[in-house]
Amino acid sequence: DGALLAGGVDVNVRKQGQYIPGSGHGIHAPEWLTTLGDREFTVMVMNGNYAGEIRERCAALGVRARFDVP
Repeated sequence: DGALLAGGVDVNVRKQGQYIPGSGHGIHAPEWLTTLGDREFTVMVMNGNYAGEIRERCAALGVRARFDVP
């Protein structure tokens, strides 16, 4: 039912403010991750080619996360 999913993140500004088909969860800018509080969570990387870039961006934002990479 999507209850464990907080939302999606995309660096593409045209996708930000849109919704994930099927679940209706919002798609946000990477900075949105900083609003989730000081807790560790999992970032599901949908394209493994971007895993390094995503890890670096999260570190720069001070976001503590585990990464699930295909």
